[in-house]
Amino acid sequence: MAKLHSPIHAGDMLTAFNIKRIYDGFLDKNLPKQEWTHAAHLITGLCLIRDFGLIEAEAKMPNMIRAFNETKGGINSDTEGYHHTITIFYLRVLAKFSEENRHMNFSKLCAVALQGALGTKDYVFSYYSKELLFSKEARKIWMESDLLNI
Repeated sequence: MAKLHSPIHAGDMLTAFNIKRIYDGFLDKNLPKQEWTHAAHLITGLCLIRDFGLIEAEAKMPNMIRAFNETKGGINSDTEGYHHTITIFYLRVLAKFSEENRHMNFSKLCAVALQGALGTKDYVFSYYSKELLFSKEARKIWMESDLLNI
C-alpha cells in the first residue's frame, strides 16, 4: 500500500519528487484515492504530454483514468467517475500551456500551471456551460466548448 502524503492542491509547494511520486503512483495505481486531486490530474496530464505528446496522451489517459478509478473502488458511469470532455479539454489546454512555456524546466512548468487560473477547478467553466459539461454526452464523448474556443 502506498504511503499517504498530503494531497497536492493549487498553490502548494511542488518538487520534482512530488511530481514523480504522483505520476508514478497514478501509472501503477498505487496513488491513494485522497491524493487524486485536480492538481494531481493536471500534473499527470503534463507528464503524459511530456512523455508521449498530445495525441498519444489523449489516446492513453481516458482508459488510464477509468482503470485508476476502478482500482480505487470507483465506478465510471453516466453520472460519476471518468469524464471524457473534461479530460480532453485539460489535456489540450495543458499542451498549449506547455508549448507556450517550453523554456521552463518541468517542475516549474507544473508549479506555474497549478498556481494560475488553470489550477482552479472552475477554469473549465470559462469554456463550458454547466448544462453542457454535466450532460451524459459530454461525460462519454468529446464535446466542443459552447462559451469560448480552446
